[in-house]
Amino acid sequence: EGDATAIMMRGSPFLLWELAPGERDGPGGAVSINAAGFRDRERSGKTGQRVLALGDSSVYGFGVGDQDVFTAKLESGLSGTDVEVINGGVPGYSSTQALNVLWGRGLALDPDLLLVMTLWSDNNFDHFVDAERLGTYRHSQGQPSVRFSALLRLTTTGRLLGMALGGGEDAQTVGWMQDSDRGGGRRRVPLRDYAENLARFCTLMAERKG
Repeated sequence: EGDATAIMMRGSPFLLWELAPGERDGPGGAVSINAAGFRDRERSGKTGQRVLALGDSSVYGFGVGDQDVFTAKLESGLSGTDVEVINGGVPGYSSTQALNVLWGRGLALDPDLLLVMTLWSDNNFDHFVDAERLGTYRHSQGQPSVRFSALLRLTTTGRLLGMALGGGEDAQTVGWMQDSDRGGGRRRVPLRDYAENLARFCTLMAERKG
């Protein structure tokens, strides 16, 4: 069904999970994921100014179609000004994951303005801490889809995401907000790390006069 296939995830050693490219039907309309794993159209060379938005499902636009995501609305409202607004939000992303997206993919887009909206996932108590899990799995061997599906089946975050890992008939599909139990565990991003992440976003952009 549309609700079940609108968000398709795959494992990533640098991000834990990421959006799988493709076009799908979502609960609010079309969901288009480009080759970079962004809910955005394919972008060519930069010709004007660029805005990059990073964050969780509130940035991604869960429950609305492509044309109603806030970044699409913003870009449409700025038509004629040669400003592009790129959506790099992914459901369940913390500031640690968003920072890795910026390093790995975002800076290559040469954004002039960075919008970062992360809060819920950082404050979620789960069975893993993002920085530790990324460090553990970054250099591990094996197939990512197997490795991370095993990880995410055990986590509240995995149960919340409504993700299907690996794709095809073997995909692991989990309902969005299927399990509301957030008891136990540790904060995915400790407060000190959260503050350092936010400061790093600012530093990276300031170094590029953004």
